[in-house]
Amino acid sequence: MRDFTRQVQERQATIEEYEVALAVTPAGNGQGSMAEVLGAERVRARADGLARLDPEVFSPAIEGDGLEDVRPDDPVSCPVVVLRADPALHPAFGEEDERRFRTAHPGACVKVVAGASHLLHDEQPDRFASELEAFLSAVG
Repeated sequence: MRDFTRQVQERQATIEEYEVALAVTPAGNGQGSMAEVLGAERVRARADGLARLDPEVFSPAIEGDGLEDVRPDDPVSCPVVVLRADPALHPAFGEEDERRFRTAHPGACVKVVAGASHLLHDEQPDRFASELEAFLSAVG
C-alpha cells in the first residue's frame, strides 16, 4: 500500500485512476473484488482517502515499530468494545491479542465479526453502525 500510494501520488493520478486500481483489488474478506464487496461509493471514498494519504503512515507497521510505545496492559478506565475481524481472515488483532487484552481489561467487550476482514467497517457497514450505536447508547 505504501509503494502503491507513493507511485500514484508521484504521477499525480486522478481519483478515477485510484478507483480503477482499488475496484479490481481482491477484498480482504475473500468475497470478490473491492468493487463487489464495498460498492462504487465506498471504493470512491477509499480512492479519495488514498489520494490524500501520506504514504509514510504505513511505515511503522511495515518496519515493525508502530507499537513501540503502546502498553496494552495499562488499565483502561472507560468502557471499551473491540470489533475483531474473523479469525479465518488473518486479523490484525488476533486471538492472542484478544486474550492479553481481556486479561488486562476484564470489563472490556470483544466481538468477532464473522466474515469480516480488517476492513470490517467497509465490508459490513450496517453491522458496524449498529454495534457503534448500541455501544454509545449503553455508555451515553
